Amino acid sequence: MVTGFATLEEAQSVPEPKEILIDFDKIIVYTGDDITKKLNEISATDFRDRFTKTELVGIEKLKLMGDETAMYLLAKIYTLGANLINLNSLEVSQGLQYLASKNVLESGRIKEILSNV
Repeated sequence: MVTGFATLEEAQSVPEPKEILIDFDKIIVYTGDDITKKLNEISATDFRDRFTKTELVGIEKLKLMGDETAMYLLAKIYTLGANLINLNSLEVSQGLQYLASKNVLESGRIKEILSNV
């Protein structure tokens, strides 16, 4: 595991295989054996169920307004079904941060959704 990167670009410069995690105030890059140790995966259905009704409706409203990012996020959640979502992935973290920026999620909810329950 390598930590202490100031920018995402620096973290992305670490050779593959790697997994990048943005943990609010720090950027962590997992490499080698650490990649398999840190996986925090749940099914897409379980991930969807972590959202409140109000949050899911808010995402759907963004989609209906033509928000392409919301369309993409919903498509991923609804089509993955039993496939796994890595709660530590950069894509998930950025997606939740995007929803918070659109006032669909309160910023405190991001940590709750990503928690290892």
